[in-house]
Amino acid sequence: MAREIEPIGLFYYHWHWHLIAWCRLRQAYRDFRLDRVSAFSVLDQRFATHDRLTLSEYLKEKPDAGELVEVEVLFSERAKIFVQEQRYQFGFVEQREMDEGVYMRFLTHVPEYMARWLLQYTNEVSVISGDEIREELKTLSEQLANHWL
Repeated sequence: MAREIEPIGLFYYHWHWHLIAWCRLRQAYRDFRLDRVSAFSVLDQRFATHDRLTLSEYLKEKPDAGELVEVEVLFSERAKIFVQEQRYQFGFVEQREMDEGVYMRFLTHVPEYMARWLLQYTNEVSVISGDEIREELKTLSEQLANHWL
């Protein structure tokens, strides 16, 4: 079925890329899994600026948002160059450069895997918020220490 949409963002979750958009046919937000889109074309027209949700606002309001865990981290300047492509696998939402490094916010559906990913950055990453991730990092660190001692 052909649809005209107004995209608001791309988001990687549940192991797939999703295009979040306002669907003109349904007059509602829709989540299009990119691996299921058979074809698309860019129209010449521009869509008007509406009071549409941002990608971040949409994700917070989605029905299964409870499955997503919000995590805020601060990567050191040294570590940030290694993070760029991998961040999308864990629900990357936002990034800001700061004096201390680079702040990133995630909405992840895989907190255990994200913790394992963050563990490789050792003291080059700090968890600002996300108690579930912090606890998982603590558990994994203890397991790692016990294994190698």
